[in-house]
Amino acid sequence: MKHFRLNAAWLKNTFLGFNVLVGLALVGVSPVKAQEYCGYPEVYKLSTVTLDTNDKQTHAVSDVIQNQRGVWTVGLTYDNPARAKHLLITRFNDTGKLEWHRQYNVQMALASPPRLFSTDDQGVLIIANVLNPSIGYYPWIASIGPDGTYRWGRQLDQIPGVPGSAIFNNVEVKSNGEIWAVGGVFNGIHTPVCVRLNRFGNVLDARAFVEPVGQTLPFISNFNYFKDIISWGNSMLVAGEYQENLPAGSPSASSRFQPFLTLFDSAGGFVRNIYFKSELPSMNYRVKEIVRSTRHPSRVFMVGSLNANISDPNSIKNSVWAACIDVLKDSVLWQYTYDTLESQAQRAYFDRDKLMILYRVNRADGIHANGIMQIDSLGNLEFVNHMKVGDQNLLSDLTDPIVRNSYPLRDGGLVLVGNDAAQDTAHLTIAWTKPCDPDFCTNIAYSVQAKKSSAMAKRPTKGYSEISLSSKSFSPNSSQVPQFRQTVGCRFCPKPIINVSDVILCDFPLFHQQDVWDIYSEVTWNDGDNAKYKSFDRVGLYWLIKQNACGTVRDTFRISKENRPVKVLNDNEYFCRGRLFTLKGAQPNPGTFFYNWSDGSSGSEKNVFETKTLSLTTSSPGCGSRTDVVNVFQANCDCEICVPNAITPYNSDSKNDEWLPRTDCKYANCAIKEGSYRIYNRWGEKVAENPINVAWNGTDAKGDFVARGVYIYNIKIIFDESVEGNRIINESGDITVY
Repeated sequence: MKHFRLNAAWLKNTFLGFNVLVGLALVGVSPVKAQEYCGYPEVYKLSTVTLDTNDKQTHAVSDVIQNQRGVWTVGLTYDNPARAKHLLITRFNDTGKLEWHRQYNVQMALASPPRLFSTDDQGVLIIANVLNPSIGYYPWIASIGPDGTYRWGRQLDQIPGVPGSAIFNNVEVKSNGEIWAVGGVFNGIHTPVCVRLNRFGNVLDARAFVEPVGQTLPFISNFNYFKDIISWGNSMLVAGEYQENLPAGSPSASSRFQPFLTLFDSAGGFVRNIYFKSELPSMNYRVKEIVRSTRHPSRVFMVGSLNANISDPNSIKNSVWAACIDVLKDSVLWQYTYDTLESQAQRAYFDRDKLMILYRVNRADGIHANGIMQIDSLGNLEFVNHMKVGDQNLLSDLTDPIVRNSYPLRDGGLVLVGNDAAQDTAHLTIAWTKPCDPDFCTNIAYSVQAKKSSAMAKRPTKGYSEISLSSKSFSPNSSQVPQFRQTVGCRFCPKPIINVSDVILCDFPLFHQQDVWDIYSEVTWNDGDNAKYKSFDRVGLYWLIKQNACGTVRDTFRISKENRPVKVLNDNEYFCRGRLFTLKGAQPNPGTFFYNWSDGSSGSEKNVFETKTLSLTTSSPGCGSRTDVVNVFQANCDCEICVPNAITPYNSDSKNDEWLPRTDCKYANCAIKEGSYRIYNRWGEKVAENPINVAWNGTDAKGDFVARGVYIYNIKIIFDESVEGNRIINESGDITVY
């Protein structure tokens, strides 16, 4: 068992107005052992935005994400603490400026806070769950365009074959725009469900997964549903949780929640389940998120909260836990519990080779903060830090662990959002952290303890049922919130960093886009352009300068052109037995190419002396490689000649005007030692005599054209060699002159 202890104390909170925090306090840790990590969470920008809704509404933000269009938040506005009235969406650019905000009247009672997911075109999906007293819970999903335009919405209130209510917990959007939503169905038992929709919100299929009839699994009970989903190569991997069964007579309150994994193929077909059961007694494992390892392709990390209060699984007395699982081996490599007192995991992601966990701290004394934890690949805790932004307990229903108010930024920093509770307005506090500051806030400490749990035993099982799904669309009322006020505070930032490298382009037209974006610096290119995303369509050497208040840096990179290898060898080649035959694999286009034959030799040419199959792999630096396969056959062959039987010198059409015997008509490698031919008329008179390689143009010794008619030729050739040694050919025949 491993232990990490850091001294704890909290900053005194400053409250204004309605006893709600509107300032910012940082809670840090005492330095642990020396570390190279360039840490969190030093705030460089803090924005307080007031969105005037004009109708005495309060605002509670529930999710924040960043995509290429900027930072998005979503939340609910309330006209009283018990009833949500509107959906409120904001978008900030990457410098922290509010670009626009929209308010939607969704005309339904949302039973869970809305959550955001980026689409393939950089808009967002919003999911939530709705409570209908007559049918129970059902999921709701809507698509918002990059400019805030409402595109479509679906409420999935009927799942034929599985009567009862349902919820969505998480969504994965694939590169083709397809949407995979996972959650659970409720009807006496709780069953995992996976729904696939296309980019337009039309349902492709839905599947609920239950254990086969007659299969007895002592650790599976009536509570079983999906929590998160990620792409896994061409497949999809889902993380969920189940409630174990207990022996007869055991109190139901002692039944524990445990994690499991499900693998689907790319079309939504079920592949297998992997159920786990911890040996640690009296603990609930509540799964929150699953992330892929950046170093080991077969490993994933499950992250969630560990709760020792079996009778109240929603108790705030939670600890963060993480487990490393090898999916291909169905094995748990390690799992740790991190005693963060009253915390619930929100998100997990990789920064370089470190697992970062973002979580919410909901203390029993009423203080709420954001935590960030860094873990190495073996589960060892490296640091923990906390910060507070706004009041994250504005309304009681937003203490639900589904609320996510922090997100990792693309530059390596964090964005965190919170609220205050001023009446008549919807307030939003949003903070950006530096991605790189080696000095932690060390005057305030916080305590965390890491302990290794007993190993989780793998319990594999299979079983599912396919179902269909119906849905109906709806069009909510939307309105642009007319007024807002924004205040921004900034600190100085780190020295600029340029990460550019040489680029090799392979295709026409040439195109390369260089991304040198960061939120601190101004950019100047060699042509005077100040863009942070710049496109190039030609080769050359380029430079750029980045500068901010902390310094100036300059860097260069080269764009060059290479060609992709093309096919150069025929599928089949033939050569005469005993002759030297050379395969020529040189690429016809200019470029840097490397040639490797299947027998281990290199170079673009290969001499062949026997029947065999060879392959040539040609590679280009930066432009890929290709492999040609050729079958080489040897044959028994003698040298031959081919003789034309007519010429037409009189018509002056430049076709068939000359006569010449050919020695390459069958085998091109028959070398001639010497040879000549003679032409005779019908009376036996010689009209021409030439070496074998000189053509007869139909004239006599005086240079005059011979008369039309039939002439006799006699050919003598001595070859250097043939299959049977030296060879002499004497051949006669007739030729007609037209």
